[in-house]
Formats: sequence, C-alpha cells, structure tokens
Amino acid sequence: MDQIVHSLTGYFVARAYPRRAEVPRPALWGVLLANLPDIDSAVGLVGPPITYIGVHRTLTHAVLGWLVLPLLGLLLPVRWRGPTRAWLPLAYLNWGLHILMDLLTVYPTFLGWPFTWAQVWAGWQFVLAPWVWLAGGIALLLERWRPRQSVTVALGFLTFQALYYVHAGWLHARAERSLQAWVARHRTGPSDTLARLWVLPLPWRHDHWLGVVHDGKTVDRWYLPPGGTGWRPLQKLDLRRCPDVQALASNATAERFFRFARVWACQAVPASAESSPTAYLYFDVRFFYPDVPVWPNLHGMRLRRRVPFVLRVEPENPGPAWRVWYIRTAFLE
Repeated sequence: MDQIVHSLTGYFVARAYPRRAEVPRPALWGVLLANLPDIDSAVGLVGPPITYIGVHRTLTHAVLGWLVLPLLGLLLPVRWRGPTRAWLPLAYLNWGLHILMDLLTVYPTFLGWPFTWAQVWAGWQFVLAPWVWLAGGIALLLERWRPRQSVTVALGFLTFQALYYVHAGWLHARAERSLQAWVARHRTGPSDTLARLWVLPLPWRHDHWLGVVHDGKTVDRWYLPPGGTGWRPLQKLDLRRCPDVQALASNATAERFFRFARVWACQAVPASAESSPTAYLYFDVRFFYPDVPVWPNLHGMRLRRRVPFVLRVEPENPGPAWRVWYIRTAFLE
C-alpha cells in the first residue's frame, strides 16, 4: 500500500490506542512504525535496479521480521519510547497492519522469507488507495474540529478503511467468478490444457478489473468495466514466440526477475537503427496497463506507456551468452 495510507493508518491507530498516554508522542510513533517496514525500499538507492525487486517486501514484511524487528526498538531510551508494556504492543500492531495491508495489493510479498520465496498477494487493491486518502483527510479535519472526539473519529476512520477493503475483496471475488464462467463459455483452446487465471484491479479504481488467462502457451488479457456483464478482449500474447524461460535459468538476473514476476508475459521488440538484434521484453502483467479503456487514448494518437519491472533479452547468441538485463522502466507505444 502507498505511504499516505500507511501514515494515516498508523496515526489513527495511535490516536485510538488505549495506552497512548504512556507513550511519548504516540501519533508520531504511530506514523513512524507504520512506515518503517518500507525501509527496505532504500536498497534501490545504493544497489543496481534488480536489487530492489529482490529485497523489497522480504525481511521487513516477513513473519520472521515482524516478530523480531520491533524488538530492536527496546534499545531506545525509555524516555523516548515509553514503558515497554505500552510501547511494544503499539509497535507490533502498526507493523503488522502494514504487512496486512500490503498483502491485499497486487505487489508480491514474501511472507515466509528467508525460508521460502513463495509470493503472497490477494490482488484486491492496487498499491494506491485514493478513497482512503479522502476519508483520512476528512477524519483529520473532524479531529481538529472536535478534538474531544478524537478517539471516536479515529475508530470511525479505521472502521471505514476495513469496510473499504472488505468491499474491494467482495468485488474481486465476484469478478473472479465472472471470469471463470466467461472462460468456460468462450475458451477455444484444448480442454485438457490447464489454464490459470487472475483478476487484477486497475490503478486508481478497484471497480475496473483486468483478467489474465495463462495456459502456458498464450496469455489472454480481458477487461471488465464496473457493473459489466461481459469481459472485453484486449490482447493475446503468444509465449511460444519468445525464448524459453527455462533456457534463461542459469542467468542470475533472469532468475531474480522470474522469482518476482510470477504473472509474466513477453513482447518482441523489432530491430531498429539503434539496436541491431531483435529483443524481447518480459514484463510483470500485474503492472502492464497500456491498452485498458480507462486510460485516455485519443483517436489518432500513439501514446507511450510506462511499464515497470521489465527484463530485456537479446537472443543474438542463444544459450548462456544471451544478453539479459533488468530495466526498471520501459516505454511501449
């Protein structure tokens, strides 16, 4: 989840915390603790781009990190954090809520790290939650207007936030059932081929959905508008035209990328004057939205779309000599 939502949650949790009077500056601690798990993002400032997707949401978002890392705060002087019995529950609560909210997004969390690289993500909510921003802003104004009702306002915001996520989950489950039924009726491939499908919320809106059907050979992308009864086809990507992922397994960069991008597809990039060999871009479908109808695409205009989390492969020399490198951001027309 985005930092605005984490900050609002940490602030209002601290404002409603029963033992807040025993913790110096509880609201400040609430905001700090709610954002502290994302300190692992700083690795992107000091290491190569591929380091970010190999480190973010690992230790600080894992069960082991949640159990151990808040205890390091006990090294702070008591006058800064307050009594242990009052401060530690607040630390665990805000840290745990951060992880829980992150699990609801489409970005993968490695909850069992370092014992397993299994991804955990619900896909109910995109990383940004603007409706929660709006509710938090209203709650802050109400708290300033009625300071004696600060606990009631805090509990009201947290209740709204919980109901908002439950609603997003309900919409996700409904869209997933709809896609399953749609695929069963309209799929034309072999019936014995097992197809995996995902339903992903679009940026800014969790009532617009992107459906992805992956049968190992092709990736079908579909779009479902709010209240829609039928899925609209967007694009079919043929994975058989791309270099086999297994052939790239010996490359450390490729191995890290595909550990992160479990829902992936690829697209050929034709040779140009600047680049002689034909290249292939592997991208995480969870963050690939160039052609969805909710994006402005005026008639006659070719827009470049930003696509994060991209692996570029140039198969000029097949085998271990393939040129493979990670691109933090690519632009597709």
